[in-house]
Amino acid sequence: MKIYCQFPIHKPAIEAHFGQRVTCVESPGDADYLLSGRFTADMYHPDLKGVIIPYTGHDQIEIETMRQHNLKLFNVTGHSRFVAERALQLLHAITGKVVAYHNRLAKGDWSGRTTANDRIPWDSLFERRIGLFGYGRIGQWIATLLKPYAPALCVIDRGKRYEGVETVPDLHALAELSEIMIISTPLTPETEGVFNRAIFEKLGAAYLINVGRGKIVDETALYEALASKKLQGYASDVWFNYPKDEQPTYPTNTPIHTFDNVVMTPHSGGHTTTSFSVMVAEIIGHLEALLEGDFSAALDLGRLT
Repeated sequence: MKIYCQFPIHKPAIEAHFGQRVTCVESPGDADYLLSGRFTADMYHPDLKGVIIPYTGHDQIEIETMRQHNLKLFNVTGHSRFVAERALQLLHAITGKVVAYHNRLAKGDWSGRTTANDRIPWDSLFERRIGLFGYGRIGQWIATLLKPYAPALCVIDRGKRYEGVETVPDLHALAELSEIMIISTPLTPETEGVFNRAIFEKLGAAYLINVGRGKIVDETALYEALASKKLQGYASDVWFNYPKDEQPTYPTNTPIHTFDNVVMTPHSGGHTTTSFSVMVAEIIGHLEALLEGDFSAALDLGRLT
């Protein structure tokens, strides 16, 4: 089997594990499978059998092209628990005012501690109404991590039975119920920009956490909701702008980085000290199965958009 690795970091582990059974090639045009987060029509060739995404999201994969050529698509989900953990970290940071407290204390400002009437409080997570927009692997891990706080969890009804969560018909209803909203759904044509002005009106003074994709949120509507103080706070690991080189790059086109009710991390939720080995083990598992002719882990392209 010949495989093309978009990221060279995966090659040593694959070569060490498989030896001559798997060859890492230098060109996508020579590969049976692409280990890549990106696939477009110009990358197809007749010998190509499929694509393995070395992480979860498939928003840079041309699904229709894959369907046309009957290609197999796989992804890696073992790091979902780490992304869920990052969501919880962001949630703690924004509701606990950790960054705002730190920035004040670094200047000697004790946030009103010595004058009781001016003392700045933080928000506890116990027994809060929390909406989960996205209830796949990451969303379910988030629900598990939140259990000690005894929250009232709510998700959109997708025709499935979920234990321990309430279901509502749509995002408008979810926003209306939620004191806290956590986004972990993939970016698709259906989810792009769905957190718009109307949804922010429904959310009101809630906290919004995003570990899905930046563009699920309308950038202008987000800025307006934060600038007008309608939204209580925003914490995100995913963004609208990404660096193309080593030059400093602001993650948004609006100045929300100047707000003290915003917490930002650089799309690092799946990048922990242990996550790489977890993800490589899953990639190796996919390749072992493919060598045996086992395609059972392939994603259902009919259900993807």
